[in-house]
Amino acid sequence: TISMWVKRSELYGVNSETKYLMSAGNNASTNIDEFYFRHDTLDFSGYESSTTEFQLRTNQLFRDVSSWYHIVVAYDSTQGTASNRIKMYANGSQITSFSTETYPSQNYDTFVNHTVEIAVGNWISTGYATDGNLAEFNLVDGTALTPSTFGLTDTSTGRWIPKSLTGITYGTNGLRL
Repeated sequence: TISMWVKRSELYGVNSETKYLMSAGNNASTNIDEFYFRHDTLDFSGYESSTTEFQLRTNQLFRDVSSWYHIVVAYDSTQGTASNRIKMYANGSQITSFSTETYPSQNYDTFVNHTVEIAVGNWISTGYATDGNLAEFNLVDGTALTPSTFGLTDTSTGRWIPKSLTGITYGTNGLRL
């Protein structure tokens, strides 16, 4: 599970570079998992030997530079149903509409929870850093969690807000920043 709070500082046009939230891998061009804003959408993808193993690109747009977004990706490739292997959430709600929707094969392991370089807020090579703020970055190894582990709806405002984190087991390669 990857969970983070993101506040974008600017929007990107059609010809702009992608801005990475996180990447992990052992080769910047052929063996990598990537999580980034592609213009105003989110993209979570993985490549092995330059072959696309999975890719979800949202139809949902992320254009508000005045608010924080809570983004969660829960990955569990043991699931029998392909669409249950990766779940993406924004501000507590599951994203179900994608312009690109390729799920990993059953039991496919990502690079994220292996002993490879992990870059938070950037690509594992150079450039493409996030323009904005990241907060409360959590990478949980071995457990597919839901957004309610990290946030809740404020009953007075109706907004999704962070909550105090307790009881999370980060696993062998997990981390919290």
